[in-house]
Amino acid sequence: YEQALASASAVYEMHEQSLSEQCMLMYSSGTTGTPKGVIITHAMMYFSASGAVSMGGSFHDSVTLANMPLFHIGSLNVTACPTIWIGGTIVIDRMFEPQNTVKLISDESIGITLLFMVPAAYNVLRTVPDVDDADFSRIRTAICGAETVPTELVNWWYERGVVIQEGYGMTETAAVGCLLAKSDIPARIGSAGRSLLHSKIAIFDENGAQCPPNQRGEICMKGACVTPGYWKREEDTKKSFVNGWFRTGDVGRMDGEGYIYIEDRIKDMYISGGENVYPAEIENLLYQLPQIKELSVIGVPDEKWGEMGCVIAVVKEGIGLTLADIHRHIEGKLATYKWPQHLEIIECLPRNATGKVLKFELRQQFGSIFEKNT
Repeated sequence: YEQALASASAVYEMHEQSLSEQCMLMYSSGTTGTPKGVIITHAMMYFSASGAVSMGGSFHDSVTLANMPLFHIGSLNVTACPTIWIGGTIVIDRMFEPQNTVKLISDESIGITLLFMVPAAYNVLRTVPDVDDADFSRIRTAICGAETVPTELVNWWYERGVVIQEGYGMTETAAVGCLLAKSDIPARIGSAGRSLLHSKIAIFDENGAQCPPNQRGEICMKGACVTPGYWKREEDTKKSFVNGWFRTGDVGRMDGEGYIYIEDRIKDMYISGGENVYPAEIENLLYQLPQIKELSVIGVPDEKWGEMGCVIAVVKEGIGLTLADIHRHIEGKLATYKWPQHLEIIECLPRNATGKVLKFELRQQFGSIFEKNT
């Protein structure tokens, strides 16, 4: 690809396009099934960049580390494009490698000031030898998103001087949604912040009514950064919009001051004894356990309750973990119907190229085992 670019001749006669015309196709991450081609317009790219810059994290002297794949909307539209838009510098690392990432950040001659990584990346950086001796002092902005961000992870980095700002966006919204301001940390750790410029967010219940403050419902969005639809998938496009609002498929709540709290994916929720259980709530608590390296919670078939929680965990070397350990930790912190009743220890979680856990693969693998036993 690079050789082709180097040998190409410049094109001076450009076909003029309007902001509403398609700029590119970007595929959704496919964590719940087959990825869909998302139509990204020129307007979405423009307003996404201006919305990101409006938060004050990008300046002409910014040096951004892009160490996630650029086919991921977060890497392209949270780090790369806003930095180009404002006249900054991008350092592209072709593959995320924890020790190399710490080395790049610590290098004063490079001077990286802005990061965007998924929770799994921030989590694994904690295990890099001598990470406490690394120099993170030049980092002005550290954004985390793409899946639920454990508060324990944010607190760990905050104690070391790195202020992680949780954000929320999608491929379908050109990465725009909401972002927690640095001034709201640590007081509002756990929130993904308030709506960004050019973005409007509301929470709706299953009947299509807007939820009152702090009631869980589906996160819906509208604004200049929302896609017009999916490439050659008209039915999926129709299902994704209700009264002009784009249905994200994510569960969340909004408090009285407009702060968004991401609860989980609707498809990841399971029902135990008639009660909705959101795995992210359980995962957030279990990440506090010292034995845990990484984990995921899924619902598996249960003859009595319909579904029960199953913890799929990767534990630290030489340390054991039992279901009794889990129950002791969550006692008094979670309603008993939310308590997982199964534990599976594995070597690593299945993830896509951007680091998101592929929960549908875990459900296929472990759900079928428990289904046979019901």
